[in-house]
Amino acid sequence: MKRQKLFAVLAAAALIFTSFGCKNDDGSNGSGDSTQPEYVGKIYSAKDGKMYLKIDSEEMATLAVWDDGAAAQSASRAAATTGSYILRQGKYTITIKDGNNIFSLKLEWTQNGESYSYEITADLTNGTTLANFKINGKSVDWEQTTAAPEKPSEDSSSSGGSSSGETGGESGGSSSEEEPDKEFVPVAENFIEISKVSISGTETWIPESEVFVSGRKVEIPAFLISDTPVTRAEYKAVIGSDPSTAKAYDKDGNELTGDAAGNNPVNNISWFDAIVYCNKRSIEEGLEPCYTIKNSTKPNAWGGVPTSYNDTWNSVACNFEANGYRLPTEAEWEWVARGGKNYTYAGSDDIEDVAWYKENSSGTRDVKSKKANDYGLYDMSGNVIEWCWDWYSAADILGSKPFTGIDFKTGNRCRRGGTYYYDNNYCKVAYRYYGVDYGRGGISGFRVARTIK
Repeated sequence: MKRQKLFAVLAAAALIFTSFGCKNDDGSNGSGDSTQPEYVGKIYSAKDGKMYLKIDSEEMATLAVWDDGAAAQSASRAAATTGSYILRQGKYTITIKDGNNIFSLKLEWTQNGESYSYEITADLTNGTTLANFKINGKSVDWEQTTAAPEKPSEDSSSSGGSSSGETGGESGGSSSEEEPDKEFVPVAENFIEISKVSISGTETWIPESEVFVSGRKVEIPAFLISDTPVTRAEYKAVIGSDPSTAKAYDKDGNELTGDAAGNNPVNNISWFDAIVYCNKRSIEEGLEPCYTIKNSTKPNAWGGVPTSYNDTWNSVACNFEANGYRLPTEAEWEWVARGGKNYTYAGSDDIEDVAWYKENSSGTRDVKSKKANDYGLYDMSGNVIEWCWDWYSAADILGSKPFTGIDFKTGNRCRRGGTYYYDNNYCKVAYRYYGVDYGRGGISGFRVARTIK
């Protein structure tokens, strides 16, 4: 692996906070402010300038680590004023240990088949100040500061350039991945950030691609994508119900029902159902919705979800500049499914490593119960077939068609990835499939993407 210097950032979306020793008897935090501990808003910087910690709130902390070779080019990246980052999520806890309030933040992930771990601990002195920092058990000299440090000057040019992509690049092409020039955006849990991709149209794709066809020059901007299909629990949390009809199992084949099946991918989803979910989730999280129907981004204004052809809903527009949730385009989907490798399936040439399909399952299985591909994505082959944004056409992806696909209605939307109900051919990273946008079924699910802004 070529030596690279990258930032690793944790944006903690959940906090387990135990207030031992952090409040006075009257319930205050020692500062006279009963609503927010004094340590919130503090920034702590390692004196070597290679890492810092910011306590954003009682619900969020950010850890930046300028590391050597901690991840390859396929890792998540975004740019901020202080440098380039890999964005990762974790939780921080505050507990009593040896009479001290101990701050603890831990992150573990797997990238390109290698495992990485960061654990930072510190004493929370008087409930206000962090001290005695350790990273993975090793003492590090830290100080409180007022701003995040600039990235180290050495090899600073390595963070802003481009590097040759593995897919196509290994076989004579010139596709590349670049550091995106974007402002800092915390990455939600279970999302992977994908760098900007430039495809020249001269690559040789193994397996052969019907999307990245010869002569097609395409730019795929940097984006986020969920590392699994949307689960039953995630769908129910937004929509209020779980429409799934497929039998659900855990990784060992034990049948699951009700909420116990929440970690299985949601199914029986039409393309229309998926875009409703995307906009509703965006609105709930304060993001800009991507989809517009009837001059509105509010699904409640669109009327009932069609169960037959509907020209109004078929005229939906997608704002790819919005930062809300959306379906991946077919080009985005195939790029990340390949994972920078030449595998037949998403992460392996052996389907049993990565997919639940007709020969090994009679229903959906818990997500992440098979191996991830080299971009850290699970279930890109098998489990449920996944909707993409694009209209499907067998012969019209030519020339300079953008990453958003063809721009005319064909009556069918793209679906990719195979399913527990189909044989291995459907699970191949290059296999294209389709369905009517109003169609539902126990094999159909989706994962979501977000444009980086």
